[in-house]
Amino acid sequence: MKVTFKVSGLKELDAALAKLPQAYAKNILRKAWAEAAAPLVADIKANAPVDTGALRDSIKVDRLGGERASEAKMQVGVFGEFHGHFQEFGTIRQRARPFVRPAIDRHAAGVVERFRSQVAASIERARASIAARAARKAGA
Repeated sequence: MKVTFKVSGLKELDAALAKLPQAYAKNILRKAWAEAAAPLVADIKANAPVDTGALRDSIKVDRLGGERASEAKMQVGVFGEFHGHFQEFGTIRQRARPFVRPAIDRHAAGVVERFRSQVAASIERARASIAARAARKAGA
């Protein structure tokens, strides 16, 4: 059980990322997703049913890669614990105990906004770092 967020319509940020070296762009996106999704992951973990703790501990943000330099696909979910969907959706013999969907409902808009602001701030820091590095090289 995983949730994939797709953010579109951020053309200005996409254009700015495309102007950065590929390694910078990928790192910016990965870090921004991880930071943006942190409250969502914390909420899912806080509400996950706990028996041994394995289900709770398997909840994380995972990267899927991306097709372009300015693209990083990430998903939030339960990784490695097959019984997570039984808890979320129930079975014939067990009532549903949703813990993922309610967290997504509470945090989806915030994830996107935090992602946008994290990317914008990181682009500015990357530009400053690149400029400082270029100035050091020119002065040396």
